[in-house]
Amino acid sequence: MIKKIACIFSGLLLLVSTSFSAPQKNLWSFWNQSNEKNTKAISHSMFQDFLNRYLFKGESGVNQVHYSKVTAKDKQALNQYIEKLKSLPIKTFNKKEQLAYWINLYNALTIQLILKHWPVQSITKINISPGFFSFGPWDAPLISIEGQKVTLNDIEHRILRSIWNNPLLHYALNCASMSCPQLQNKVFTDQNSQVLMNKAAKKYVNSPYGVTVDANSLSLSKIYQWYQGDFGNDESQVLKHIAQFANPKLKKQLLEKQKSISYYYNWDINGR
Repeated sequence: MIKKIACIFSGLLLLVSTSFSAPQKNLWSFWNQSNEKNTKAISHSMFQDFLNRYLFKGESGVNQVHYSKVTAKDKQALNQYIEKLKSLPIKTFNKKEQLAYWINLYNALTIQLILKHWPVQSITKINISPGFFSFGPWDAPLISIEGQKVTLNDIEHRILRSIWNNPLLHYALNCASMSCPQLQNKVFTDQNSQVLMNKAAKKYVNSPYGVTVDANSLSLSKIYQWYQGDFGNDESQVLKHIAQFANPKLKKQLLEKQKSISYYYNWDINGR
């Protein structure tokens, strides 16, 4: 009987983990405030120092993280950077500063999370979200900002996607997985966010983690399935979005009629 219950429980956990679906946009209006007259810049130099030390080119030229080599001193520096961000009255900054703030915070929190649970094979194994059948860490409150408890899902879906409505944001956020758009080697700032997002889109689209093509089929990252509405109303519009960033050969293949489209995602950790 106990063995039967264990099998049922394991099956339910497998069902939850394989049926992952992305949250919808749900505006958190508390954060939809800014002061466009404020020209003060937020420094992300501490995060840049971390990226300089621990990013490396891995499989298929994708930026990965040397999690196992991060020193206690640099873990503390990353924690201090996050503490600095959480202490800022971010609603008083202009929108460009806010955009860079939330992107960098998301990526820094994700790295911090992996380091706290290292070694781990996949971020999906960090089941700290509330609820019996929680999947991953995305709904766990990780930080308190201006008196508000904030999760990774809050940053992505209730703040960034809902306020900025820019599909390129998907290429800026890194979920510590191989199929996720890679971490950029530059931090986001009020000056470079659009350039970095375009660069990230081109890199992702032209990598095997974003798009693969063979004679009879096209395989896309599940990002284009989970967030189809952000990229277009249907698959044909999603392909047109992707084609904007594809190299000439891939662009031609994308715009040709395909026999089938499938979706895939590799949740393996983006580092070692």
